[in-house]
Amino acid sequence: MAGYNTYASDKLAMKGAIGAFGIKIGDRVFAADGFTTGMCKMNNVGYYEGNFVGPDRYPPIFDDVTMDTKVKVIFRKSDNKLIGGSATGNLQAIEMANVISACIQAGYTVKDLSTTQFATHPKLTGSPLGNISAG
Repeated sequence: MAGYNTYASDKLAMKGAIGAFGIKIGDRVFAADGFTTGMCKMNNVGYYEGNFVGPDRYPPIFDDVTMDTKVKVIFRKSDNKLIGGSATGNLQAIEMANVISACIQAGYTVKDLSTTQFATHPKLTGSPLGNISAG
């Protein structure tokens, strides 16, 4: 950013830190971005969440499929903006968290996220028709 601002006429500004984290313990990856439900409660932020538990790829017949991939997304009630999320599973969980982070920074709402097109392929991604529950 500093290099760009040195030479460009339009200046970039940091939008703020959301906190993005990822770690691998054994064969499991844990990643989180932005607000957690605990932070929402502590700061009196009204929120709702969506949760997914299932295979990281479809159909789940491949040898290296993680059957219990977990993804959570947290939206602020007042404007439906994505403010946090987490993913656990195999190495793809960190990529899921990176997408969540980018969507938070872009100011995505629940509608934006539900209408965004993502590339899918059986050997690469989870089913686009995953089992998602709202809470």
